[in-house]
Amino acid sequence: MTGIESLSIFRFSPLYYNDVTQILLNTGGSQLYIDGQLRFIAASMDDKIDSLALVACYHDITVGYAVVRFYEWNRLAKIRGLAIDTSVNMQEHAAALMNEIEDFAISKRSRGIYAETPATNIRVRAFYKRRGYVEDHLMT
Repeated sequence: MTGIESLSIFRFSPLYYNDVTQILLNTGGSQLYIDGQLRFIAASMDDKIDSLALVACYHDITVGYAVVRFYEWNRLAKIRGLAIDTSVNMQEHAAALMNEIEDFAISKRSRGIYAETPATNIRVRAFYKRRGYVEDHLMT
């Protein structure tokens, strides 16, 4: 599973916890947010939960992660986390992870994908919009 040259995407394993923590610290995540993201990742490794956690490695350095969960009851996939280290090309790496998220949702016959993003995070909201996502509700 590769998106761009020298980028590899793998299923998450516990070996990546420290790398993901560092990425979240580098992007300004609070400890409360980081703890929540690590819980989402841990839950994704439970076989009873229909989810997928991925890491992106560029030249063998972990540069990003994504977590998506599919809900059978409403046939929707929710992006629980997506972050790219600020030291790399964030757009290309995020796009490669999004391709994997979208493939996962398609494989589940999901009727859609959604994410919750802070209203103040203009860059991430613009990224989703460029990919064809539509803002449904904006809370400020």
